[in-house]
Amino acid sequence: MAWPAIAPTAIGIILGISSLHSPAALAASEECRVIRNAVAQSSEAQRARMRQVLQTNDGREVQREWRMIGNRHYHKVDNAAWRSDPRKHDWMDLRDGEISDCKRTGGESIDGVSATVWSYSRDGKTGSGTVKMWIDNEAGRVLRTEIDFSPGQAKYRKSISRFDYGNGISAPE
Repeated sequence: MAWPAIAPTAIGIILGISSLHSPAALAASEECRVIRNAVAQSSEAQRARMRQVLQTNDGREVQREWRMIGNRHYHKVDNAAWRSDPRKHDWMDLRDGEISDCKRTGGESIDGVSATVWSYSRDGKTGSGTVKMWIDNEAGRVLRTEIDFSPGQAKYRKSISRFDYGNGISAPE
């Protein structure tokens, strides 16, 4: 007995991915995979630092920094003391929602490192918005992100983060 031919749309519905039935949607899915892979690669670094500046909806600025050395994590907010942080770090928190509309938008250099610039939309529990992400062309890690949050969706309106990796990152004193 021969199996009937199944259209790509039907396969997508069966697998729960009905939006992935066109060649354009499949290409977008692959581009989103590049972003997810870069986040995973960054999260697996043995030594990493993220410095973040958040602009609140009322115009204030909040500065945060995280350091990860092996399985030890630290963070501080503004000029507060460093604290040990028991949470596993998923730097961009991609697990809390969906990303879509992933596009390669160009190339730039960040501190002398060649990077590809990507943009995408995010919708998650920490807010919805548009993201611009710089991914290191050689190491495949995230170097910088800029998030413009949708109005009324989060307590922040903008987030700018820089990422560093390597032996020069140490535990805070």
